[in-house]
Amino acid sequence: TQLIAVQESTPQVRMALFYKLAPTTGSQTVAATADTGADLLVTSVISLKGVSQTGTFNVAGSTSSTGTTNVDINSLASAVGEFAIMCGASATAASTASPDATAPTSTEQLDVAHTNATSVRNWVYTEDGAATSIDMRVDLASSVRMAAVAVSIRGDSVDSFGPLRRRQ
Repeated sequence: TQLIAVQESTPQVRMALFYKLAPTTGSQTVAATADTGADLLVTSVISLKGVSQTGTFNVAGSTSSTGTTNVDINSLASAVGEFAIMCGASATAASTASPDATAPTSTEQLDVAHTNATSVRNWVYTEDGAATSIDMRVDLASSVRMAAVAVSIRGDSVDSFGPLRRRQ
């Protein structure tokens, strides 16, 4: 199920966030189909444990730009025990991503360059939720066309497992 999507065009950079609640135990297949005319499709998958099965998402946000070095999704509604994820893509593989130095710092989970007829960089950052809201910020090495989405995910019981965590 698609939660949120944002697109910056010419060249097209699109980022979307999908989810599946309560998947069956065991291995899962994730399949993606590129839009007609797409030069390249990049996917990233993260599995989480302890996710609330009702009221799962606090809020989602997005941003896109035709040329920037700062990727900011500010004031993302959040709460203690939630887990925020920011996913993005830029229209060049050369523009590496790094966490912004503004506290709290997001943790890099993925930063991969892909080259084909078109080059693209894909990144994923995570951050623990905070009392009211968080600012998710990533810095790019050069000014590029980019798109990013973020969401704060609720845990099923803060007392039972502490902050929501990636499945290991």
